[in-house]
Amino acid sequence: MQSTLRIILVFLLVLVLVDAQYRMMANYGPAWRQKMWRKTRVSSPAFEDVADSGLIDMLAN
Repeated sequence: MQSTLRIILVFLLVLVLVDAQYRMMANYGPAWRQKMWRKTRVSSPAFEDVADSGLIDMLAN
C-alpha cells in the first residue's frame, strides 16, 4: 500500500512539473529558456552578447 502511494505521489509531482514547464513555453514561446536565463544571471553589458550567443549555441546542440 505504501509503495503504491509513493508511486502516485511521484507521478503527480512529475505531472505538476511538466504542466508548469508547458505553461511557461505557452506563455513565452520559443524564447522562454532565454528569458529564464536572463532572470537568473547577473547582467553585465560587456559579456551580454557573448553569453547570449553561447546560450543559443547550447540550446541548438
